[in-house]
Amino acid sequence: MKLLSVLFASLICIYAGPPLPPLGNLSNYGILAATTVTNTGNSIVAGNVGVYPGSAIVGFPPGIAVFPGAVITDATENMIAQEEANALNIVLLAAGPSIALTGDLATQILVAGVYSYTSSAMISGAGILTLDGGGNSSSVWIFQIGSTLTTGTSSSVVMINQGSPCNVFWSIGSSATFQTTTTWVGTVVATVSITFVTGATLLGAGLALTGAVTMDTNGIAPCLDEECPCTPCTSTGV
Repeated sequence: MKLLSVLFASLICIYAGPPLPPLGNLSNYGILAATTVTNTGNSIVAGNVGVYPGSAIVGFPPGIAVFPGAVITDATENMIAQEEANALNIVLLAAGPSIALTGDLATQILVAGVYSYTSSAMISGAGILTLDGGGNSSSVWIFQIGSTLTTGTSSSVVMINQGSPCNVFWSIGSSATFQTTTTWVGTVVATVSITFVTGATLLGAGLALTGAVTMDTNGIAPCLDEECPCTPCTSTGV
């Protein structure tokens, strides 16, 4: 029976995808840029807003960072967050083996795993990308996108079968653009910049490593540990 339990636990871990990448203090950030954070309209970030090595955070207010988040002006704190963001991106790029994707993300249903685009990725129109947790809340998705990520107006990511937004990660080789009323999930790490067009929302975090984050009447809610305990799959609890 013990051997069967171990084998069963191993199967669960296989279907849970790659190990959960570490977030550290990044779990407190909803928005982090390198040069500037620029907001227009009544954006709400339920997490920290920071920038480093730049220092300009424009448009807060009317944008607000609500509890437990805040607009962080301490350069050291934001520097540490940027170091963690860069380290996270290294982990994401090293994950694998990956499954190569081509074409539109719209209408795709993807189980846990590592997925890659050699160049740009997009989801057209009001397309829906479905991430299927397979009944395992520890399932992890990592997307490695060589160039840009662009969403269509009113496009969305939907989690089913216990899939958690906490466990979705996007490594973007250049910049990400979330078009009007897009509903997205996961931690988005863009090598250059991130643009949230009017009404786009993100259940996760937007982290720009070398450029700006631009916002316009958006809702950003990072996945905080106390609200969403995300732990990697192990056999110890079976």
